[in-house]
Amino acid sequence: MTMEYQTLEVRIVDHLEYFHGEKNYGSLWKWTEDRWLFGCPRCGIVMSLKHNITVENGLATISPSVGCPFCRAHFFVKDGKIEVLSDW
Repeated sequence: MTMEYQTLEVRIVDHLEYFHGEKNYGSLWKWTEDRWLFGCPRCGIVMSLKHNITVENGLATISPSVGCPFCRAHFFVKDGKIEVLSDW
């Protein structure tokens, strides 16, 4: 069964409600100095990222690519846009 992406855009938010089972499609939040929380754009489950993340004009770029450990989605994020890759 193939899941569809719920969003192809990343939005930076002030907080994530990830402990209560809420879906957070494409939401990105700076959690600590070197770690971000990110809601998978396909399954909405929040994952912790220790990637290189830059934000310019409110648009995030994440390097290297992101792989969701929950639904196996694989994608790049550049200038707030998601480029879908083959699942891992």
